[in-house]
Amino acid sequence: MPDTIAMSIQRDYLEKLYYFALKKTGSKHEAEDLAQDIASQALLSLANGSRPDDLSRWIWTIARNRYASWAKEKKRRSGTVSSEASLIAVPDGQATADDQLLLRENLSLLRRELSLLVTGYREIVVAYYFEGERLADIAARLDIPEGTVKRKLHECRKNIREGR
Repeated sequence: MPDTIAMSIQRDYLEKLYYFALKKTGSKHEAEDLAQDIASQALLSLANGSRPDDLSRWIWTIARNRYASWAKEKKRRSGTVSSEASLIAVPDGQATADDQLLLRENLSLLRRELSLLVTGYREIVVAYYFEGERLADIAARLDIPEGTVKRKLHECRKNIREGR
């Protein structure tokens, strides 16, 4: 049974896992590594006795969990963007090549994550984090309850953290 499941994973899911990883990472190289990591984790689980009832749901749960771990590790390695001030370019004479590379990578990741947000959510995130608007002001301007603004900010942070 595990051999047939492993063959099914190889036949039906490897390409889908690669495109999932490519969408999440934005890099062919990182997508290959992540897709391989997901498939390896699935095969390891099968070898350790896991018997999924619903293969599709099981494999995509592994994919989401491995991506979340990957994103968390990448964030830990690259540091976090803590404020808008850290996004401002430093004159070439003062920044090292590593600093410039890290800045470009952080900007690229930030733009990518913002572009993936639904317009209503993106407007709230930009107003709150980049324009420094207060929750009450955002709520009044958008004519929605302040609690809705808080909930949407919370959902955005959670989705970005989980890589959705």
